Amino acid sequence: MVVESLKKIHGTHELPSGEKAYWDIGIDNLEIKQSAYKKQQSVQVANRAPKEAYLDLIDFEKIIKQPNNWPHFEPIFNIPFQGEKGKKYYLGWLERLNELRRIPAHKSPYRTFSDDDLEFVTWIKGQLFDKFTEAGFDVS
Repeated sequence: MVVESLKKIHGTHELPSGEKAYWDIGIDNLEIKQSAYKKQQSVQVANRAPKEAYLDLIDFEKIIKQPNNWPHFEPIFNIPFQGEKGKKYYLGWLERLNELRRIPAHKSPYRTFSDDDLEFVTWIKGQLFDKFTEAGFDVS
């Protein structure tokens, strides 16, 4: 959803640099771009996906918060935790989701999901599905 939105916001046309506008303008952070490129280049040419396929989940927080992107993403991704107030960005849920993603990604019999973790995943899934649907994205 983020990459597709960047394409709509900044365009898919090629810039004088040879990069697509959504990539060059939509992602200001040089470290994010370099990391994705490095990961892409480590895959055999026949199996390479576009650079955006190599973005990490936590990279999206920086991309979403980028000043020229935030107005477009705020209605969808600005989701406060219960009782959370007084912030410009309510993206703590993305950090928590990234932490929980590590449990199955780095399997260990000592790391399992708690009931609170599962409740959080159910809650954020509902929030995102509702907001994606309202924004016109197909979530099926």
